[in-house]
Amino acid sequence: MDVGEMQRKLSRWATEDHERKFTDLYSLLCNETWLRAAHRHVNSNAGRETAGIDGVTMSRFNAHLGRHLGELKMDLKARLFEPLPVDRAYVPKPNGKLRPLGIPIVCAYCIS
Repeated sequence: MDVGEMQRKLSRWATEDHERKFTDLYSLLCNETWLRAAHRHVNSNAGRETAGIDGVTMSRFNAHLGRHLGELKMDLKARLFEPLPVDRAYVPKPNGKLRPLGIPIVCAYCIS
């Protein structure tokens, strides 16, 4: 399955037909190809080594990538996954104001 192509199709269908019902989008979240595509996207971010409230970086997540993605997939399929809170930090802007920055956790399975 080509994730990018499927995303384009879904976007086109939603734009062209506002009455269309999408009944099984959740199954895409559980698909290993989509999980790996999401991982590649997050893993390419400049802030990938910034730990969230869980203290985990992408390097630590990647050390057991297959296991972590497998556990996430199982929890998604069982509809047990619940995201943890985002760590809030404030970054100074040149005008003296502060910009809020949310730092999400990388892996609930890595905490321990």
